[in-house]
Amino acid sequence: MRLRSVPTALACLGTLWFAATVVSPVFGQGPPPGPGILAPPAQDPSLQVPPLAQAPRPQPPPPQPPTPPQRPAQIQPGQALADLLGRFRVTLPAGTIPSGASYNFVFPAAAAMVNIMSVPQDQMFQMQTGSFQGMLQQLKAKVTADQQSEVRGRPARFITATVPDPQTGTPMRSMNVFVPGPNVWLQVMGPEQNSSQLTEIMNLMLGSFQFQ
Repeated sequence: MRLRSVPTALACLGTLWFAATVVSPVFGQGPPPGPGILAPPAQDPSLQVPPLAQAPRPQPPPPQPPTPPQRPAQIQPGQALADLLGRFRVTLPAGTIPSGASYNFVFPAAAAMVNIMSVPQDQMFQMQTGSFQGMLQQLKAKVTADQQSEVRGRPARFITATVPDPQTGTPMRSMNVFVPGPNVWLQVMGPEQNSSQLTEIMNLMLGSFQFQ
């Protein structure tokens, strides 16, 4: 009886194990989740973050119409210029601005040369004065006078120098007056031996100056 009871008990245990493993999945009674495996918590719909809206893509700028080529300004005739010697007349373009004027004369009786230069810009006139002093140094001239003076009520600078003639070596006297404001440079130049006549020519011209 005892030997027969052991197989019978084993058969009963096998029946119970089969029922636990086969029948329980059918009825949805599976084993509980193992340790460390947690089900995700249920989220409150009111706490859910709505998805971010995507920024609109920038649209390319509309094509610009081609710029028509600019035509150069048409040159119009302006004022006429007459030669001081009466040799020619010429028409300048409209809008022409004078940047300087130079007048050259010769007085044969005293072998004198008279030069008058005028510029409208003050800075250019100052550069002209500075370049003259540098030119005197290059020519190895001897400055005999450099002083402040006055011409027709306007301040002026008077510079006198003796310059050797580069061809003959004869000493030449150069008398120069610089008048700022009107920006006029007057030069009388001739042989050193004719200094008295050169001085008379300079005084005659300085006394007749009229500035605008």
